[in-house]
Amino acid sequence: MDIENIYIKKYYSGRGFFHEEGLFHQKEMPYLSVAQAVTGSYEFCIDDSATVFTKPKGVFIAPSGVMQNITHHLDQASKQMISQWVLLDMSVNEKYLPEDIYSFPLLLPEKYNEEVYHLISSSINAQMVSALPLLYRLVEILFSVGKKKIIPEEFSPMKQFLEQNYAQKINMNDFAASFNMSVPTMFRRFQSCTGTSPARYLSNIRLRHACAMLENSDLSIDEIAEETGIGDRFYFSKLFKERYNVTPVTYRKFFSHAKK
Repeated sequence: MDIENIYIKKYYSGRGFFHEEGLFHQKEMPYLSVAQAVTGSYEFCIDDSATVFTKPKGVFIAPSGVMQNITHHLDQASKQMISQWVLLDMSVNEKYLPEDIYSFPLLLPEKYNEEVYHLISSSINAQMVSALPLLYRLVEILFSVGKKKIIPEEFSPMKQFLEQNYAQKINMNDFAASFNMSVPTMFRRFQSCTGTSPARYLSNIRLRHACAMLENSDLSIDEIAEETGIGDRFYFSKLFKERYNVTPVTYRKFFSHAKK
């Protein structure tokens, strides 16, 4: 597949400071994540992949929609771990997410570490117009190390619909009808492409966006529940804890303590 255009809609970047050895957390993101250990190191795996360890200024790459298992290890000299990251909300050919068309290595090749350090550092607190050239260069690096996938074409429109409309109330009968399928056929095809049901897939999209909002916004828990299409605060908190083993409040505190 030829790449005709890459559109970065928005991004989140930041820096974190950690002072506890072996600090562990799990999360999912709705966007492609690139994280770098400036001092100290990451111990990292996604879903059931093998665990990898970053070296000085090592960078890990996490596609959207995967469970990230992250452990922070302190630098022995400074007794702290400093990290920086960027989340990329982007589309390719106005249709695909970058991880739809590329498989990325868990660790970026070391030869890019220094350049990525400057790209992410410069994007932190930058205005979008200043950050865009930096982010497009970062994407160029990611695509150069990625391996192209074969995409099941019938799945892309269904996935795109859920990704774009997750905040709305979605009726599965109407969802199937919009793709000229019966509900059983839609469920069968969706399951074969994703390994899960449309309802579970939609719930996971909503929770991933909740993670991003908890990390990067000041919205209240009630507002996040509403913004993600879940609505009820208590049901939202129940789903969130079942998925990530912590409450939304605890999750937010973890990142608010780390940021400076």
